Order: sequence, then structure tokens, then C-alpha cells
Amino acid sequence: MARLDGLTILRYGHVYDGGGGMEQYLADLNRVLSENNRLTTIQVQLTSQPDRVGEGETLFEKGRLVRSSLFVEQAAHERAITGHTAKPTFSRRIKKVIIERILFLPGLHACITRPLLGKRRIHARDGEPRGLVSTVSDLYRRFPVDLICLHSAGSADSAELLDFAAKNQIPVVYVHHFSNDRLASFSMRTQIGKMAAVGGVTGVDVPRFAQPSFATVADGIDTDFFQKKNASLVQRTTQVPLIFLGARITPTKGQADVIRAAGELKRRGIAFEVAFGGRLDSPGFEKEIKDLIIAEHVEDRVFLLGQLNSTQLRDWYGAAAVLAFPTRHHEGLPRILLECQAMGVPPVVFDIGGTSEGLIDGQTGYLVKLGDFKTLVARLQTLLEQPERRAQFAVAGRKLVESKFSLAALAARHEEFYLRALGRKSH
Repeated sequence: MARLDGLTILRYGHVYDGGGGMEQYLADLNRVLSENNRLTTIQVQLTSQPDRVGEGETLFEKGRLVRSSLFVEQAAHERAITGHTAKPTFSRRIKKVIIERILFLPGLHACITRPLLGKRRIHARDGEPRGLVSTVSDLYRRFPVDLICLHSAGSADSAELLDFAAKNQIPVVYVHHFSNDRLASFSMRTQIGKMAAVGGVTGVDVPRFAQPSFATVADGIDTDFFQKKNASLVQRTTQVPLIFLGARITPTKGQADVIRAAGELKRRGIAFEVAFGGRLDSPGFEKEIKDLIIAEHVEDRVFLLGQLNSTQLRDWYGAAAVLAFPTRHHEGLPRILLECQAMGVPPVVFDIGGTSEGLIDGQTGYLVKLGDFKTLVARLQTLLEQPERRAQFAVAGRKLVESKFSLAALAARHEEFYLRALGRKSH
């Protein structure tokens, strides 16, 4: 008997029907768990396309996946995406000190903070759907849900789900996909207190209050799929080294910094091209980066590929010399760091959230201080001009991903996490 046989798990998060790292994380997770366990997974997700509202079912070797999509207006989705920016490091530290060391001191928390938070109402924000609880109630009538797994929290919709779970005595766990400093917010901390267990895709900067019960459920990728030998050639007019970034086209994911770096590299006489592949979340930002491409005089060097499926993404990794990822997003453990290294492509990434756990600095790629544009350009230039170093990094990066970030490891981490929350022992 497999570890999760007979269970029904309901997932919810601010995930859409394709295109992002969290979406792919869940797709891989649902598949590998359902291949190993007689498990029913219900994933309640979002869509900005009215014709995709509704349910669908996928059968796997042993388990099944039921998807239920709720509608969110495209404009609201765009505002939610563009509204998430990385706060200055100093501000995050001050907030952390105030929340952890002052407001949640035992005496102050019991007398003042807890009563105030108990009365605090969380208002719905852009990107949250309507009718979530009614949809979940209908699903619950048809499926005996044993566990609710949240992949976003601290919001009005997650508060509604926690209330629903409490009324129906369903344990709730939360998997945090972003940098762990976000766990220290008022809303997150209040909701975490109502959960059976909390995990995160990285173990970096876990707040003290969460450390005793925190579990790292790091990402994993299909290392058999992401192999350089499996990549097909992509159509390119030149064979100069390619800088690639396969991520959502948003202000926080780093495309603008890559374009500015491209301008500087061109001025230095370096031969290269840049390709961006990813879902466009903001037409306004698309215009901004196109204007920036013109301003940096790199129209002949920078190409927008649009959204790529997994096979196309793998092929572009296969063509790339380096991954440039100067993200300013609240990253957890970005899966593109794992994918590119599995494909033998060394990454250059800003040190934010859990990015440091996804590579070995100076051995499989380069970690750059957040916002350090000068070093970003220098690291890119080093890898573009030194193919021998790229080759060394490629071998080490592949070994790192195979040893720590396989799908088998991902499934085992989640199975243990769920069983612990349910109070069950591993087989």
C-alpha cells in the first residue's frame, strides 16, 4: 500500500491554467503523487478566460486529478501581478523586528496583539476570485476531503477557506512558494496559527515563530526530461552565445535589467543574443520593455518568444549559454534555476529569497547581490567569454540537480509533510 492511498487532497492557490513556476510545480507534484498513490487530488485554480471556467479530470497510473477553475478578470489579474514588488531589504528587516520581537512578545501578544488580530478583517484584493467557498462546498459534498493544502495564504480567500475547514474539521497545511520573510506579516502569522503544518520551498530566513514546525518541501523537476541530449535545435540566424530568461514577463522578474545589461555588453563589443520566453502578465510592461530595447539599441540582439510549453522551454535551454535571472520578486526556490542547471546552463541570479539554495555560487552559477548591476554585467561577460568555465559549471550543475531536486525527492517530501499533518506515521 502506498503512503497516501485512499486520501483526497484539495489544493488551492493563486495559480492559473499554465505559464508560471508555481503552476509547473503543482503539475509535476500532482502527476508524480498520482503515479505513486491511489489518491484523489482536487485543484481549485484561477483563470482569466471565461471559456475555461469549470471542471476537468485527468487520470494517472493510480490516482486522479480534478481541476476546478474560477474566473478572475484579466485587469484584476494584471494589477495583482504588477503590484507585487520586492520591498527594500532595510524595510523588511525593520518590519521583521517589530512583528517578531515586539508585537509578538508573550505578554504583549496575549493582552493586545491577539485580540486586535482576532478582530482584524482581511479585505479581498485584486486577483482573488468570487464564489470560492461555494465552489469548495460543492466539491466537498461530492468528494470526502481529508486535507486542504493551501499554496497561497494571508489573503481574504484563504481566510474564508480556513473558516470552512474549521467548520468541517478538515486539517489545513500551507506550502509557501515565496521568500520566507513574508511569513512574518500580520495576516500570514494569524492564519498560520490555524494550520496543522507549514512548509516552504526554501529554508532560508524562516521566522523564529515558524521554525519549530516548519518543513522544507523544496521543488523538484523531471531530470529525465530536462537533459541536453533531448533538446531539439531551435531556429537562430547566428550561433553567438545566447542569454536566456524563461520566466513570466513582469516588472519583478528581471527582463528590464537583462535588457540594460545587453546594452552594456554590446557597448563592450561582446557577441551575444538574448531571448525571453514566458507568459505576458501585463501589456503595459510589454510596451515598456520594447521601448527599453530601442533605447539600449539592442533591437538586433533581443527577442521575445512568447509563452513556451515545456518542450519549447527545454529546447531554448539547449540553445542557451547562460541564464540571466536578476529577479526582484519574493522568490522561494525558482524552478528555472533547477531546469537550466539540469540542462547544463549556468545561471546568474540576484540573491533574494531562496535563490541561494538553488545553486552553488562560483561552482554551478553566480549569485549576485540584489540590485548590483555592475557585477551582474561582469558575471554575464565572464560566462559569455569563457566557454571552458561554462562547461565546468554545466557538469557541476547537473550533478547538483540530480542529487537534490528530482521528482522522486519532491514526492517524498510532500508525502511526509501530509502524513505528519494528518498525524499518521510513514509506512
